[in-house]
Amino acid sequence: MDLETDSEDPFTRSEITRILANVNSIRDFSRSIAEELVGTNGKWSDRNQDITGIEYDAQREYIIVKAANSPLHETAATVVEDWMAHVLAEELGNATGSSFEPVRTTSSFLGGDHIDSQKDPDAGLRQDDNLYPLVALEVAVSETTRKVF
Repeated sequence: MDLETDSEDPFTRSEITRILANVNSIRDFSRSIAEELVGTNGKWSDRNQDITGIEYDAQREYIIVKAANSPLHETAATVVEDWMAHVLAEELGNATGSSFEPVRTTSSFLGGDHIDSQKDPDAGLRQDDNLYPLVALEVAVSETTRKVF
């Protein structure tokens, strides 16, 4: 299983190692393990202000510990998020008669081919009465496009 982290903090490494101690293959990884990783994020944030989240992709066998965004990443996400919130939301609303709202960093477990995977998009747009976004945005400034798709 691949583990990516932008932080070399020993506490972060030891916590991840402890949580993943019995994970020898993708079949050993479960939603509860992903939730434990997410739950420990607060502890890591106290020691490392640059850690902003955790993602798990079951299909690709990736656990990604996200670090603080760069100004370029944040600017790109904000520009597209603003377009989604104002232009796309209005167009979708006019076409469907529904209301749409922007969402940001909503941790979601995925389904289909990506069952039990988790993703924290940079931004998204969801219909007011839905839990999950209709459109999710991932800015590839901080990740390779191979991992974005």
